[in-house]
Order: sequence, then C-alpha cells, then structure tokens
Amino acid sequence: MKLLCLNQSTRNASQVLGHLPVEEALRIGLDGRIDATFVRMEPWGPGARWLAKPIPGLCERDLDFHEFRWHLSEALRGYAAVTRLRRRLEFDAVHVTSHTLAFGLAGLMKEFPVCLSVDVAVREWAKMGIWTEPRPYSNLVLVGSLAMERRALERAALVQAWTEWTRKQVVRAAPSARVVVIHPGINTSRFVPATRRPRERARVLFVGGRFVEKGGQDLLDALRPELGRTVDVDLVTRQDIPAQPGVTVHRLQRDDLAMVDLYQQADLFCLPTRGDTLPWVLLEALGCGTPIVSGDVGPVRAEFEGHDCAMIVPPRDVPALREAILTGLVDEAERRAMGRRGRAMVEEKYDARTQGAKVATLIEEAVGQRRDERGALRHAGR
Repeated sequence: MKLLCLNQSTRNASQVLGHLPVEEALRIGLDGRIDATFVRMEPWGPGARWLAKPIPGLCERDLDFHEFRWHLSEALRGYAAVTRLRRRLEFDAVHVTSHTLAFGLAGLMKEFPVCLSVDVAVREWAKMGIWTEPRPYSNLVLVGSLAMERRALERAALVQAWTEWTRKQVVRAAPSARVVVIHPGINTSRFVPATRRPRERARVLFVGGRFVEKGGQDLLDALRPELGRTVDVDLVTRQDIPAQPGVTVHRLQRDDLAMVDLYQQADLFCLPTRGDTLPWVLLEALGCGTPIVSGDVGPVRAEFEGHDCAMIVPPRDVPALREAILTGLVDEAERRAMGRRGRAMVEEKYDARTQGAKVATLIEEAVGQRRDERGALRHAGR
C-alpha cells in the first residue's frame, strides 16, 4: 500500500513551529508498515498571499472575512498540490496535516481515502482569539469556513482527532464524520531523560515562536525579581528579546541536539500559553523527564490530570504563574518524581511507534474497504 502524507508546513518552515512533528511521528510509526511519501507544501505564492491579505479598517473589527479567505486559499493550495502530485506519484490513500489544507479535497475523496489529522476545529480556534479578538458577530464571518470544514470532515475516510477535546469539536462540526482519537505521538527515543549537570541557579525553559501569545512575556514578568539571582531562564524563540540578567535566548531548530539538551537540563519547563491545543513542547519536555507549568487552555488540563506531572495555571495570571514556578522549584525530590511520572505517561500515551501503528491499521482498513466497495460495484455492473 502506498500513502501520500501531505503536510501544511512548507519546506523552508522553522522546525520549532508548525506541523513538522506530525511528519516525524508518522515516519516513526509507519516505518516498515506502509510505503509513505512525505510532501511539504510549497511556500505561499503571490495569489495566495493576495487572497488572504488583511483589509485595513475591516480586519481590526473582524469584518474582512480574513479567516475565510485564508481557509479558501489553503483549500485551493491543497487541491492544486494533490492534483499535481497525482500526475507523478501513485498512492492508495492520503494523510493530510492539518485538516484546513483538505478543505478543497472533498470532491477527490470519492476517488481515494483521505485521513485528516486534526488538532483543533475552526470554530474553537477562532474562539481562542489567537489572531483576532472574537466579536459577537464573529461566527457569521466563519460561515464559509465552517461549511468547507463540515464537507471535508464528513467525506473523509477517517478523521484523526488528537485528543478527546478535539473529537468533541469534530462531532459538533460534522456529526457524521468517522472520527477516532489518536495523538500522533513523539519520538520517545530522542526525547529521553538525562543526568542534570551541576549549576549555580535553577533553570526554567520556555520554547515558543509566538512569544507573547505563548506566554513568554508573562513568564519574564512573573520571575522578574529572581532573574539572574535565584533563577535563570532559557528562551527558545524567534522573537527579538532585549538583553537582561538571567535570560538566555536560543535560536534553534526543533531537530537541533541542543534543544533536547535544554529540555533535559531544565528544572521546569514553562509554557503559560494564552491559547493552544496540546503543544508539542509540553510532551517533549515530559519525555525528557522535566515537569511542566502550562496555561490552562484547550485540552491541556484534561490530558495531564491524574498523572501529577504538570502544574496548570490560568492564562494571563502572572501572580498564579509566579507561585506555581517558585513552588515547583522548592522541592527537588518532588520535581524528579513528577518528571518520572511525566515520562511514564508519555511512554504510555504518546509514543509515536504505537500511535503511528494505530493510524496505519485504520488507513489500511479504509483502503481495503474502498477496494471492496469498488469490487462490489464492478461485480454488480456485470
């Protein structure tokens, strides 16, 4: 069986962000099971940029249908990419990350099974207000996007929801969608615990490209009196951060070995994000045996509840964030115990080898079912 894996991340994208961890997880999980070809999207061309360009005076009020035009641009790009790839590649099924790229593929889903990888549905992402503050009429400007989403979800052979939180969104958006909960998982052979080297002060790690939205500034504000005195902070971000005592900024790609070392050497990993799904960096930190502090957004609390490896704080609540971090830094033995519990949870729930095998089985079943249906139709036509 041959599988085309189409990834929304472009070939020149930063590996700290985006959907490239899904590609890594699929490569691990599908290895030796399915003949998979991995393709990343071409960068946006002038036409796509023009179509999704914000309109001054309207975008600030969420009246320029920017999100719909962005989704339409992605739908056209996804359709063009798959149509072009069909001319030179043979494949029995397509796996698409993320599902917005498949909004233009509904018409092709009769020809081959398509699996959509979904971390968050359109409506829920808009409600988080990552890019535009939600307004009372915001749902109206999403009507076109929601219609494209529903059509794609309902026609997909399989919808791979990363969490139960996501599954509920998919069911609300498209009640007849064939949806299962399977997180892609992480490389548990790369993100592993290591012995921490001696150092003068405690170390807190933050990884996030969208510095403010991911809570980076909240973190610095929370630890301001301690920076360079009792606590050092490592920031992995593309944002320009003014030089200040106790803060080190790293410009790293996700596959850089130094990234793993930072995870392993941190006392706490902190991502007080203001809006998110289930950030990869939380799982990677836990895989390295480092306990986490996270903003209480999306599925984060539900995913980690009961495992006692995370401290969850309200987003934008700097005093609560400060209290959680300082409390977490007090007891080294408890931090190590939290780290061990986090590692065990990742091995159980988020190992890319087992998660990918689940996806492979479902895709194989979808391809087999499609072949049976076509065989039945040919038999009936005789």
